[in-house]
Amino acid sequence: MLQITCEPAREIEVPGSRFGFGVIAAAQSRGDFDVLTQRGRRALRIHLGTDVAGDLQRLHDAVIEATR
Repeated sequence: MLQITCEPAREIEVPGSRFGFGVIAAAQSRGDFDVLTQRGRRALRIHLGTDVAGDLQRLHDAVIEATR
């Protein structure tokens, strides 16, 4: 499994919660990844920064280079 995550462009408030949507989504993705690896599943997590378009291009370039 390949999990690609990124920083949210802005934090969106979740009514009734002290955490924003970005924090909740990040915790969920980390939890999903942990469960997969604990069950022996192969998983790779790539976390992009705030420059998602640029980071995706760099990831693309790295994959192309690695598969030559």
